[in-house]
Amino acid sequence: MSQIIVWFWYLVFMWLVSFCSTTRFALAAEESQGKADSERRLSASITDFFLGSKGEEGKIPTADTITVIASRLPSFRTRLSDIPANVSYVPANITIKSKTELERADVRMFQESIRDIEGSIFYDQVGNGLDTTFSLRGFSEGSSIIVLMDGVRVNELDGDAVNYPLVPIHDVEFIQIERGSASPIYGSGAFGGVVNIITRKPSPKQISLFGGAEASSFKGFRLNQGASGTIKDKVTPIGGNVTYYFDMGRDQSEGFRENGEWRITSLDTKLGYE
Repeated sequence: MSQIIVWFWYLVFMWLVSFCSTTRFALAAEESQGKADSERRLSASITDFFLGSKGEEGKIPTADTITVIASRLPSFRTRLSDIPANVSYVPANITIKSKTELERADVRMFQESIRDIEGSIFYDQVGNGLDTTFSLRGFSEGSSIIVLMDGVRVNELDGDAVNYPLVPIHDVEFIQIERGSASPIYGSGAFGGVVNIITRKPSPKQISLFGGAEASSFKGFRLNQGASGTIKDKVTPIGGNVTYYFDMGRDQSEGFRENGEWRITSLDTKLGYE
């Protein structure tokens, strides 16, 4: 009987030893598997960080292509005649001052030529008639108005002000004033509007002389003279035309009050090839 009991406890002991060994091996294998999984997850995370997750790959949705085409203002053709394009067809508030209107108004300074347009206000803070401040619809030239001369911006870099006395009014062909925001076309600074000054083009003749002289009260006078023309290119094989324009002027006055005099000398030159 005692031997049976001894063998029984011996089998129980051996079973416990075998069970513990199996459990320890399973735990070690599970720990090794978990460590390998952790290493694989870490490696995958690092790869996804630099290369992007494969789960996020896919076709990027895109919209249909939109083509925007700008065109010039068209003319209208009828059975009787062709109706040319007119500024009244443009969906914008635009005023154009032609050369004829400027000569009829007999303006002396550029500011006087646009003083009567809609929405314009001038402030003569100095009192000499030259250094005036221009605003359009309440927006000043120093922040929200762009002034162009033949497409070139003439606003000063510091403050965006414009030196109007340097604009030769006798060389102006026409003036276009656009009221309202024009920043999508002309860039920043055109929230209030744009004043585009177009000067005289060279004459199609080989040489054309022009000039003028005026006198006014307070010992004032204005004098300008110049020449322009088009010369056929006979030197190069291109066979184009050389255009030139030269104008020089002098404007001065003693002013209507003390220390209100001014003296302005202007020089305008153009040289082109067509």
